[in-house]
Amino acid sequence: ILPSLGQFANAGDRLVARAVVRNETGHAGQVVVELKTPDSTNSVTLDIPDGGSRAADFTLSFRHPGTAEFEWSATMEAGGTPFADRVKTSLPIG
Repeated sequence: ILPSLGQFANAGDRLVARAVVRNETGHAGQVVVELKTPDSTNSVTLDIPDGGSRAADFTLSFRHPGTAEFEWSATMEAGGTPFADRVKTSLPIG
């Protein structure tokens, strides 16, 4: 999972956070992509062919200055084997 955010945001901003998920499992399958923030958890399910990639978009808004913390994850089962990836990112909010 490859998250993509800007370098910063300001309180009151809305933006689309995107993660690109690549399927290198050897099998096509459904990938559940989840984004956890301190305020919410959102998820989307993507059908990704073997060797393919898809983008998952999440709309975010920021109310207060500080640092926004995000936990991204992607999970799928392919050929009877579970696969998972997870990464944490942060974004300064002015």
